[in-house]
Amino acid sequence: MRNATAGVLIAALSLLTISTLTACTSSASAASCTGGLPSSDIVKTVSVTGDQDALPATAAFPTPLVATATTANVLTKGDGKLVEPGDVVTGTFTIFDGASGQAVTGGQLTLSTTAGDLPLASGAVCATVGSRVAVVGQAADLLAGYTSQTGLGDTDTVVVAIDIDAAYLGRAEGRSVLPQNGLPTVSLAPDGRPGVSFTGAEAPSDLRIETLIQGGGATVQDGDQVVLQYTGIDYETHDVFDSTWQDGRPTILGTGDVVSGFKQAIVGATVGSQILVVVPPADGYGDSSSSPVAAGDTMVFVIDVLGIAPAAASSGQ
Repeated sequence: MRNATAGVLIAALSLLTISTLTACTSSASAASCTGGLPSSDIVKTVSVTGDQDALPATAAFPTPLVATATTANVLTKGDGKLVEPGDVVTGTFTIFDGASGQAVTGGQLTLSTTAGDLPLASGAVCATVGSRVAVVGQAADLLAGYTSQTGLGDTDTVVVAIDIDAAYLGRAEGRSVLPQNGLPTVSLAPDGRPGVSFTGAEAPSDLRIETLIQGGGATVQDGDQVVLQYTGIDYETHDVFDSTWQDGRPTILGTGDVVSGFKQAIVGATVGSQILVVVPPADGYGDSSSSPVAAGDTMVFVIDVLGIAPAAASSGQ
């Protein structure tokens, strides 16, 4: 569904075009939030100036800055929803070389704060939407496997300025629904990642849409930009051909940017829902091949509908 390179950090910076997004509501308070990064005297030396979401941000701090631990500091407190562990956050970021103070790269982001995903997103946890946050740490700790793309070494200190535009659900949340007979079954890991088991039955010839979790949020309309986590599996081979969960990158897709079967599954769904859809070739790629899905193959998607973004937002397909 998405471009296969969309999970690459530097490539993603040029693909994401997220503007200020509407946050979902939460009753959590900063006092009760756990999982955020600690503060330190080092990170408190960082200041960031300029308009919110201006890219690249302008930061000032003493150089060379040397950090052995990852710490964060809220520079400007927003008045929106509290970002909780596991949430999906959108906004902008700029990465600075701690030795020189120079901006290395930056862009717009759609990231999960779940442990194991791109670690710099953890700087948003326990901050509020609308906040500007500074994060300091070693490159390997904040950028994981993407360090080499910045030209920095794993132990080099980096400073990250993050402007948080919105926070969404990190996984489907709602009422469980009894599954239909004859369709693949879905099991969930503790963090919400789906696993799919096949019954051995032949792939259905018609489009099959099943709601596994019924969310209680807004209803997706045709033309919406939808915040999603999903896994796509080839029914014939049982191979996963695309997964935002594996990338650690939730995505924002327009209902017009996806194949017909995927669109029919999400239009009319409510935020918080999880949907299983079996897409026959007629509602997918037909007799054409769309690597790595072979021509004529049926596809299975497990889709978590996390939110609805403004029309201008999209992270590409």
